Amino acid sequence: MEIRKLECFLKVCETGSISGASEQLYISQQGISRIISSLEKELGTVLFIRSRQGVSLTADGLILKKYASSICRSSNALFRELASPHEQQITLAVTPGILFMYWDFLHELEKDSVKLTELYDYQCDNAVKTGLAQMSIGVAPVNEKLFDSMPLARHPLYVICREEHPLASKAALTFEDLADVHLIIHGRRYKGNREIMKTLKQKKLDDIRISETDNAVNMYKRCQDTDCAAITVLFPNSSFSRFHCIAIPLEEELFWEPCLIYPKGKTLTEKEIDVKKEILENMRT
Repeated sequence: MEIRKLECFLKVCETGSISGASEQLYISQQGISRIISSLEKELGTVLFIRSRQGVSLTADGLILKKYASSICRSSNALFRELASPHEQQITLAVTPGILFMYWDFLHELEKDSVKLTELYDYQCDNAVKTGLAQMSIGVAPVNEKLFDSMPLARHPLYVICREEHPLASKAALTFEDLADVHLIIHGRRYKGNREIMKTLKQKKLDDIRISETDNAVNMYKRCQDTDCAAITVLFPNSSFSRFHCIAIPLEEELFWEPCLIYPKGKTLTEKEIDVKKEILENMRT
């Protein structure tokens, strides 16, 4: 059982909601939910009762809470006492999509004195700006006055729709093709949201009906069950294949561009240089 799972569990207990824990831990709500689900699966029980008002502990959840607080306190004390003064841990902020695409590599990196913190796009930038993280794997565009950045990849966007949708026969689509469609896009915590809205305004298509979501599963399900269409990246290891939807290339000058970000002009430590090198070698395409 991982300590970070218990810490996440305790934060949900403290705040009374997934969203509250998300804000305080700087982890996406999807990330919090995955951690809690993993913990419940590991323990073979349900820890929370979910409702519109938040969450409440089950009987087993109350038992875990009693022991988890003590375990986390003891663990933190142990690590502080054993930690070498020369050992340096790096906090790396990571945007959610990156975890889908590079989970195996990042999991290995985490074993090498690197602490991963899952944050939304703008939160990644702010974490580096405020010192919460030494570096981040975030998304372009980046404020060049505040940060140095190195591009890692460039992924095209796709239009997702159900297999029977009128658009499904198209080989490629533009925003003009979507003028009469109810669009679903990722929420405002993602930089892609602003870029899409800006492009629609430039094309005088800003009256298109748009809904936002931070939940990819919700996006795919709505596309499968309705005449909505969504704009997103096709992430490896995502749940897209579970739905009766197709992906059509979006022929616009819009891309999802992961990049390595760190403070402008910062002299990197030896450890940070090593981590930077590993990221570039394993993630750059």
